[in-house]
Amino acid sequence: MNVGSYIRKPFPVEGIRVTASNMEKVSEWCGGKLKEQAATGNKPAAKYIEINVLRPMNAKQSMAFVGNWVLKVGTNYKIYTDTAFHNTFEPAS
Repeated sequence: MNVGSYIRKPFPVEGIRVTASNMEKVSEWCGGKLKEQAATGNKPAAKYIEINVLRPMNAKQSMAFVGNWVLKVGTNYKIYTDTAFHNTFEPAS
């Protein structure tokens, strides 16, 4: 059996990090809806953008909060946490 090593092919994406001041513009850019998550327990209420993402595995994967990255891949959108974004992507040259 021959086990090989492979590198994921790079693919270009457009992206922007969500901030409190750009949330409305990001929502317009990606066709999302501004919403607010109710406070629960010790978590305060939080605004987020609900985005129609490709194949979300759960509801949270379609919710972009302040600090998350919204990426456009072709005609689809994905949401990444800041850590996941920096572990996966680097600036294009």
